[in-house]
Amino acid sequence: MTFEPASINDDMHAKLKQLEEQFQQTLGKRVALVAYEAEK
Repeated sequence: MTFEPASINDDMHAKLKQLEEQFQQTLGKRVALVAYEAEK
């Protein structure tokens, strides 16, 4: 699913970006934790 930049307002775009960054951070932490557990 792709968004057309012209059809989305800046506020919504900023919100999506924030959610995406939070998701990336959470995913990164989870991957790090799994890797850490595997090292044991």
